[in-house]
Amino acid sequence: METLEVQAADGHGLCQYTLPGENLTVLKIDSVANGSGNVTLILEGRLIGPWVEELRQACKGKLDNPASLTLDLAGVAFVDRAGVEFLRSLVDRHARLSNCSPFVAEQIKPGQSKQEDGEHGYDL
Repeated sequence: METLEVQAADGHGLCQYTLPGENLTVLKIDSVANGSGNVTLILEGRLIGPWVEELRQACKGKLDNPASLTLDLAGVAFVDRAGVEFLRSLVDRHARLSNCSPFVAEQIKPGQSKQEDGEHGYDL
């Protein structure tokens, strides 16, 4: 069994889960406010599977003014399809992404079809 640490969206720190036979990795989400209404979420790890939902929850209350939300992706090692779709939905709402790897930047750049396979993005 593997013990995993997951940063809770509510900012209560890392949560630990033990999953038999699972090989998932931590996504750490730190929120930094600059005092002028702008918030940066600093992500570390892999944006995959259940961690996409954790990120969605972390962003939910900060999207009243999406232009004031920045996600720092310097510490993100991998983003799966669901993660890419969610990041695209944030960009569509004028949130900013910083420090993207070239691979992630290519996946989410404007003009990429969000509905290629008939699936829908996340509703926030």
